[in-house]
Amino acid sequence: MYPVMGSIDPGDWAFKEQPDSIVGSAIQSTPKDGGVVLLHDTQPQTADALPGILDYYTAANFKLTTARNLLAEKYGVNADGIQASVEV
Repeated sequence: MYPVMGSIDPGDWAFKEQPDSIVGSAIQSTPKDGGVVLLHDTQPQTADALPGILDYYTAANFKLTTARNLLAEKYGVNADGIQASVEV
């Protein structure tokens, strides 16, 4: 199993009904070399903020990828061999 930790935390859970604040926080907390953004899929404001976050990263020429591809690149393994693990 390969761990994935967020290195950019825009605090989306704290900005209730404030998607623009989440976008601004993500922009301000993103280093020049990028990172892994921690977002919570249980927060409606996060879904509303996501297009703005993606627009910023795209305009800033950041490379968008999946966790699977990121891990494959980091650990030098085949992305197809990385499986999601869910504990219940």
